[in-house]
Amino acid sequence: MKYKTGDRVRIVSEVTGDYWDPSMNKWLGKVMTIARVENCFYWMKEDEDNYGGRAWYDHMIAGLAEEPQHNVDDESKKLSKEHMDLVRKNYDQAKQISELKYRHDALEELDRERARSLRRSEKRILELEAQNKKFLEIIKNFSKMGIER
Repeated sequence: MKYKTGDRVRIVSEVTGDYWDPSMNKWLGKVMTIARVENCFYWMKEDEDNYGGRAWYDHMIAGLAEEPQHNVDDESKKLSKEHMDLVRKNYDQAKQISELKYRHDALEELDRERARSLRRSEKRILELEAQNKKFLEIIKNFSKMGIER
């Protein structure tokens, strides 16, 4: 037997040889895991749902399933560049948010100061109006007494 229990194998892409059951067609070109090895055939883990599975023979298996090969350096460089771009973008956004918060706080403080100034002005106006009213009463009283300015 070419393969052992636990091996991940790729099933052939086209129907080949004897003992092929049409219900096996869904596995054409797919990767399966060998659950058991018997005399001259294999039982597959992914196929155990059908009354214990079907017998898979060597001619039905294209070979060991290979993990896709990646150039780690290129992938790493690409991810590093993408990561740095995201870090820069996030930093720029955080900086903009910080500046906007500072402006917002400064405008709120300016609004509070304007409100305090307005209240002081209103208070002073009321004081002046009260003094003016007293002054006008004094002038009236002098007028009544016949004293002129």
